[in-house]
Amino acid sequence: MTGRLIASGAESATKQNISTLDTPFSVSAYTSDFLKTIHTTQVADLYRYMTGLQKAGNTGYDLTLRGFSTSDSDRNTILVDGLPGLAVRFGSPPTVGTDHIEVVKGAASLLYGAVQPGGFVNMVTKKPQAQALNEISVRGTFPGGDRAGRVLGGDISLDSTGAVSASGNLLYRFVGQVSNDRTFRDNSYERGFYLSPSLTWRPDEATSVTGQIEYRQIHSNYASLFLLAPRLPNGSDVSYLADIRTNYMAPTDHLHERGLIETLFVEHRFSDAIKWNFSFRNVDHHDSASAYDITRYDNKDPTFKTLDLRARGQLNRRTYVFGDTYLTAHFTGFGDHRMIIGASLGHELDNFDRTQFCAINSPQSPKADPTCNPTAAQYTVTVNHPDFSQIPAPSSFGPGVINPASRSFNRVSGWGSGAYISDLIGFGDHLKLSLGVRYAHEHQINYADLNEPPPVLGDATLNSSAVLPQAGVIIEPTKHLSFYASYSTSFSPVPPGTQDVNGSFKFKPTRGKGYELGAKTQLPGNIATLTAALFRIDQVNVIVPSASSACSTASCSEQIGAARSEGAEIEGTANPVTGLTLIAGYAHTNARVVKNADTTSGPLPGGQLPNSPKDAAHVFSRYDIQDGMLSGFGFGLGYAHVSDRIAYTTTPSLVKSFVLPAYDVFDLGLYYSSKPVEVTIKVNNLFNRIYYSSGTVTQGKVNVQPGLPRTILISLSHKF
Repeated sequence: MTGRLIASGAESATKQNISTLDTPFSVSAYTSDFLKTIHTTQVADLYRYMTGLQKAGNTGYDLTLRGFSTSDSDRNTILVDGLPGLAVRFGSPPTVGTDHIEVVKGAASLLYGAVQPGGFVNMVTKKPQAQALNEISVRGTFPGGDRAGRVLGGDISLDSTGAVSASGNLLYRFVGQVSNDRTFRDNSYERGFYLSPSLTWRPDEATSVTGQIEYRQIHSNYASLFLLAPRLPNGSDVSYLADIRTNYMAPTDHLHERGLIETLFVEHRFSDAIKWNFSFRNVDHHDSASAYDITRYDNKDPTFKTLDLRARGQLNRRTYVFGDTYLTAHFTGFGDHRMIIGASLGHELDNFDRTQFCAINSPQSPKADPTCNPTAAQYTVTVNHPDFSQIPAPSSFGPGVINPASRSFNRVSGWGSGAYISDLIGFGDHLKLSLGVRYAHEHQINYADLNEPPPVLGDATLNSSAVLPQAGVIIEPTKHLSFYASYSTSFSPVPPGTQDVNGSFKFKPTRGKGYELGAKTQLPGNIATLTAALFRIDQVNVIVPSASSACSTASCSEQIGAARSEGAEIEGTANPVTGLTLIAGYAHTNARVVKNADTTSGPLPGGQLPNSPKDAAHVFSRYDIQDGMLSGFGFGLGYAHVSDRIAYTTTPSLVKSFVLPAYDVFDLGLYYSSKPVEVTIKVNNLFNRIYYSSGTVTQGKVNVQPGLPRTILISLSHKF
């Protein structure tokens, strides 16, 4: 591998083929060589080698970017080919169908609409290629430490592409994977199936039409992702946590997800200067679960060892339809113009059906329901040694409380539309000006419990709109160096189904403003690239999880005044000698609450935002031997440092937070390539450090996600 780990261009930033030197904000395009070098099965496991980015939960949407955390309701957190909507929610997207990944940082709503102010991740999928290539890969995963010798699982995948017709105007690609894995957690498992066929038709030299289908299915245990600690007024810490292998899972627990996606891309060049693009994405997602939720600590146990359970059943369906079209034009006249004019439209329909929702061992709770657990029998489950063997399956209990408080059948329908224009204007060789504006409108209806006769809570209709400007200036003293300054804005509507402790849906959309100064360089001969940035992002109408004990549902939210993230980042790649490549980055981020509209509750001003380390650094180097007896062999070493973080922002009643300790992790890679065979051995967490990657809070408990212990991935691929 001798290519770059970060490419010189990233179309996600401008929707045009423009060098990153000509973009007035931070953007990184992590190449296919980066994916091969870091070598993971899930996209989220790449984040620690991406500057300013961290995992922040157990779904594919949960991440922290420049201090701001997102959730599974933030559809634009992770885009796929520039459009929102993942095939499944839980677990991260697989890398098998990903060609490269682009990360755009800052309040980047101009071209993409509803995004969080920290930015977004865009996964660019593998597309049909004219040159024939077939690759079969097999992976095995093995634990390190005291469980060495076992097999955790593996997968087999196929990637095939080439021309269908002799003329080359019809191309195909077929990517598929079957996996069966156990994790390091006790009794946990995940069985996956991924399929993505695509066709590209080129009727003439100016037109390209690509159709792609993605089908993904996952069957896994439901409650295996978190360790538990109490949320106490004076704080708690990792000493409350059980062994990282502990799994709060009953034998009958299960989660089943499936998603079907149809995508269409059309590109037509009217001339060398004018091009039209159209993209469309339809997502149909189903998930069902039957399991036990760990709701809270038993309030009669002062040792914080006994847990309360809730039998839960769910059947959810989400459908997303998104379309985007734009025209790009390159012309001269009072400067050199690269203009883009576009419009987007999307519809989201969410059906959340709770078929079972009842506390089976909390008769002391005011929400206890005797129709769920008529005997009021107590089933003891402890934090350190959870034993579900004496507990009946969830189907043995009744449906539980079916009322507006538990939202047994809630529906949310939302429409989003926007129009945008942007222009990059060059004045000679050394000065460029970027200007743009977007108009965005969101319409959302939150329907009341459809199992109850109206009126219950009443339907809530939310309408919001925004004008979102963006501006930047770029100074290029040489063709390999640029300095820039920019101002950008973001707009994020209220996540579907979000309600306060009173059951009201009436929140305001979140707004953001970003300011950035930076410098970029790309040295000739593919020797090195470097980006350095200073940034400040202000966010208002921030929606956060509620810490109130008055919450009548599984989760409630509240809206605080404002938050701010400011800091500095530096990221670079280098190829100093043939065969040696490295990537390194450092981010200092101070993300905190700066204002709270309600001084009696909610986050305290000055409190840090959750899952946002103040300091994070990484480096990964790889060397491939070019000649001699060891030609074809290579090795790589990676290091990542993350400073301590908090799981929730402090409040008047919770004066100390749960602190996730700082950690340092080393990774080792061994590579061998001899056409047509490639072998990779990747050792994650080489020294088997115990660490915790993220934490969230619900109903009096802190949910902590442990990091991966030493794990060995061995893969073999054959190209033909």
